[in-house]
Amino acid sequence: GERRGLVKLLAGGGSLDLQRLPALPIDASTVWTLRMEPAAAYRFGIETIEKIINAVDPKEIDTFRRDLSQFESGLGGDGMKGAHAVLGPTIALANEPGGVIPLFGGALSIEVQNLQALEQAREAVVSALAQAAREDFELARRDYRGTTVYTFQSKQQFVPVYPSFVIHDGWLHVAMSPQAVQGAIYRVSD
Repeated sequence: GERRGLVKLLAGGGSLDLQRLPALPIDASTVWTLRMEPAAAYRFGIETIEKIINAVDPKEIDTFRRDLSQFESGLGGDGMKGAHAVLGPTIALANEPGGVIPLFGGALSIEVQNLQALEQAREAVVSALAQAAREDFELARRDYRGTTVYTFQSKQQFVPVYPSFVIHDGWLHVAMSPQAVQGAIYRVSD
């Protein structure tokens, strides 16, 4: 039958090369890897976030959609297509023992196919993210072992997560804390 959910997003052709995965935590409690086209994964992620918002606080869906629209328009007409084009189909999610919920104790890592193009687009993406979140969050930049780590920090109230990302060693690492993306950098340099 027709593929549903995440399975319908799997990239066809080519098998997963375990030797090309990012450095994973040696004590990972779970590791998920798959090959998925970035544009399809992005759409699925947005749909999933909207479902969660509708279940938890439906009146916030308009705010989310407004902020998403600001972010995407901040990238320019073809900015999102360009961002998807530089990313590869290999995705890895590793959860460390301290994180019971995926992404709260580990990082989502997305293969980068064209590092130069992603580096060129990074400032536009960072600027669009900062603009979309300007009322509620501040985008902080910190150096860790020679690599810039980007972290969102709440301006208004305590938020138990600090979404962070970094581009390092051919991978885009995204996590709910700066420590998780710093771990990705550390494992490569250790």
